[in-house]
Amino acid sequence: MARFGKSAILFMILFILVACTPAKETAEKGGTLQDWRDRIWQDLGPLSEVAKTLDDCETAIARTAQACPSHQGWRLHSMMEITEFSTDTHYEFQDVQNGGCPDTSPTGEKYQPHDESAKFDSQTSASSEYQVLCDTRCVWWECTTKPAAETWKGTFDGTYAWDRGDACSPGAISMQYEFEFTTRGSLADALNNQDTSLNIIATEGMLTGTVEPSRQPNPSMLDCKIFGGSMGGEPIGVDAGTVDGERRLRLTIKAGTRASYYVAYTQIAEPHYEGKPEPIDAPELLTFQVGTMTENEITGTWMGDPYASGEFKGTVTLTKSS
Repeated sequence: MARFGKSAILFMILFILVACTPAKETAEKGGTLQDWRDRIWQDLGPLSEVAKTLDDCETAIARTAQACPSHQGWRLHSMMEITEFSTDTHYEFQDVQNGGCPDTSPTGEKYQPHDESAKFDSQTSASSEYQVLCDTRCVWWECTTKPAAETWKGTFDGTYAWDRGDACSPGAISMQYEFEFTTRGSLADALNNQDTSLNIIATEGMLTGTVEPSRQPNPSMLDCKIFGGSMGGEPIGVDAGTVDGERRLRLTIKAGTRASYYVAYTQIAEPHYEGKPEPIDAPELLTFQVGTMTENEITGTWMGDPYASGEFKGTVTLTKSS
């Protein structure tokens, strides 16, 4: 136990030194770990508490050595000691490293540290002629400041007109939406990001609005009546980016019926609408080409859906509220 106390003191000294200067030091004394494993297995067996502790130590140290350097800034400290009391011989292993960015910002502010550690001691559960103990520790921090979230409120006014050559053509609906969403960072940065696809910047947002008929189909023997509807508290997703040199913003309306129609027979004195209401193809993907953009306001023009039949018109205005 006295030897471990000295090793622990050295361990803490190395911890302090590594905190101050870049370092990588791995040392092994008293033979090899495989030699000690063979001795323990021969004297105590592979299922003994000492052998199990040795396995736990090896696994923990290897896991720390693999995971710790994955962080932006990190310090790694691992040690293991094995003692055979009858011969007063012992094995020591030390692994002390650090890497990545400094733990303070350019202005001298300390980054938030995260401490992950594990300890094992074979003597805590039963005494033996051998003792295996270890301590492995990873202290890590993130050295990039995440951009502050932004909350945007917006309005959309648009029309969708179609002429499909059927009883429900030509027709048109108008759409008025109000929505709000919070981004993971700067919306302007996302819109300026050159990429081949749009990047999700907000997965939570709410939308309310109405869809109303703005043009009913022409009367005919087989008529079609369009009905509007309202939306309340519908979830939306928001994507933004620069595609083919154009800033684009896309809202995805994830649920809700926008409009519907019924078939009617006009020769009846009182028109009787029969059958199941069918949805009108009011787009659920609203993609806008950004026209003007300032720090607190963005406007855009509805680009429409190239795979849908119909004419799209509309504008969107967004205002940053926080």
